[in-house]
Order: sequence, then structure tokens, then C-alpha cells
Amino acid sequence: MFRAILCVTAGLVLCVGASGCEKKKKPGAGSATGSATGSAAGSAAKTPGSATGSSAAGTAAGTAADSASLKAAMKEHFRSAMAARDAVVAGKLDDAKKAAKSLTIWLDGDMVPKSWRGQLAAMKVAAKSINSADTLQAAAIGVANIADTCGHCHKALKAQSKIKVAEEPLVAGGTDVASHMARHAWAGRRLWEALVIPSDDHWTRGTAILLEKHLEKGALAAAAKKHKKKVGKEVSALAEQVHKLGEQAAKAKGDTRSALYGQLLATCASCHAVTRDK
Repeated sequence: MFRAILCVTAGLVLCVGASGCEKKKKPGAGSATGSATGSAAGSAAKTPGSATGSSAAGTAAGTAADSASLKAAMKEHFRSAMAARDAVVAGKLDDAKKAAKSLTIWLDGDMVPKSWRGQLAAMKVAAKSINSADTLQAAAIGVANIADTCGHCHKALKAQSKIKVAEEPLVAGGTDVASHMARHAWAGRRLWEALVIPSDDHWTRGTAILLEKHLEKGALAAAAKKHKKKVGKEVSALAEQVHKLGEQAAKAKGDTRSALYGQLLATCASCHAVTRDK
């Protein structure tokens, strides 16, 4: 538990299931898979033509089947991307590689509309970089690049996302580690969404949390004592690092955002490595 608390304080940029900060939503009407990716699949599957009678009916049936297959594939794609992301945050490089591997072979052949193929190739390059990563830090960069590629694809296809910003956890200014980390976890999910949608609003909301007041002196030590752990200077430095990255992220535009998001993920992974039970 203490590992989870410290992790977010030191830069947890998404909510790990064990933290209980924000329940993950199943892909659907309110998620990226059910909105941005779903609308992309739906629009891509439309087939213009002038066929009539049985020919038209056959074409319509085929188009509907293709659309359903693409939507299902997009949901699976998004689940794999999130699995890779969560594994990096949890400090599990092998699990991140396993999730990324499925993305390297995702949607091959004629199933993919031509308008998708350029971005799909870029996504696979990012997934392969995770699969071949020797460190969690390298894998974190790959995860950020996947999210960025998703956003570029959605923007190019004019896919409309309906992801709403979730309610902020607790209140600003909490002095204990638990409340501080809960808000950082919330912020991290908004940054992920900001890249995937893409959305300036989600990015701004996320970075605003990272600009909040730092933990008061002694808060980490108090939490460590409570959970019978030791906190060295490295953990304190990581806690400060996430705020510095937050300051940079608040000013970031364009592709620099994904790079900073990758650094935040890497900070979280580093914290896990330091505080993990041996």
C-alpha cells in the first residue's frame, strides 16, 4: 500500500487498479473506445456507391459487418494500450511487453481502411519499442508515443470523442500523502485522455493538479513510519520531479506533451522500483 501511495506522489500519472482512486470505466459510450475510436471505425466503414436491389443489400450487410469488426478491434486495441500503460506504472516491464506485443500484430491486411494505415504503422513502431525496451523508462516513452499516435489518428479522421472529465477526487490542498496521490492519479488519467482524444481541456485540467502545493515537509516520512517503510532522498527527489514536470507540461504544446507524459510515467516507474517490497 505504501508503495502505491509513494508512487503517485512521485509521479503516478494514471490510476492503478489497486489504488482505488478512480474506477476504470468499461469501454463504451463514455470512453475513448466507444467514442473516438468507435466513430472512427464507423465513418471509415461507410462505403459510397450506387448499387441497387440485392447488390445494395449485400453491400450494406458487408459494410455493417466490417464496421462491427472494426469497432470490436478498436476496443481490444485500446484495452491493450491501457494494459501496457498500467504495467509500466506498476513497474512490470514483462507485462508491458506482453500487452504491447498484441499491438504490433494488430489489424493487419485489408481489414484496415487506407486512411488509417499511416497512423497504424506509427502505432506499431511505438508498440515495438515497448516490446524491445530494456528499462521501464524506455517502455514509458513507448506508451506515451502510442497515446500520441492515437490522438493524431483521431484528429486526422475527425473522430469525435465524448469523454467527459471525471469529478476531481477529494479537495485541493490535502496535506497527507494519500489525498495528494489521489489527485495526481486523477491528473494522470486526464493527461492520457488529452493525448488520445486529443484535448487541450483535458491536458489543462490535468496539469493544473500537478501545479498544486507540494507535500508538506515530513509527510512522506510520516507515511513511511505508518507503513513501516524507509524513505530516502531519492523518493523525495522523485516527488519534487513530478511537480517540475507538471510546470513544464502546463506550458507544453503539440508533440512536446507526449514527451513530458512519457517522463511522468517513467518517474512513476522509478518510484515503484525504489519503494517496492523486496
